[in-house]
Amino acid sequence: MSSLPERELTRIEQQELFLSQLLPLRTRLAQFSRAMTGDYESGRDLMSDTIVAAYEHFDKVREPVAFLSYLFTIATRLHRRQRARERNRVQLDDHMLLQLASLSPSPDS
Repeated sequence: MSSLPERELTRIEQQELFLSQLLPLRTRLAQFSRAMTGDYESGRDLMSDTIVAAYEHFDKVREPVAFLSYLFTIATRLHRRQRARERNRVQLDDHMLLQLASLSPSPDS
């Protein structure tokens, strides 16, 4: 496969080019996403987010042969970002919520 054309692509041409490169790799991306997340639904979510991000920055892809690694790199970064967000979350049980509520100043004071 040769490099992408130098002229500016129309939106339709860009969509067609993106899909022509994505569709043959869709199964591999799905398998990769599921392997990273460990379950089917999370894998589907990661795959969807990856496709959206890949399309948004598709104009930066210079060599079509690098498209699979482009997709895998995006999926890896998105997954790492999601895991970091989850680590920073704190689970609060009902007792903790009541304690927090009692520490808050009331509107009357």
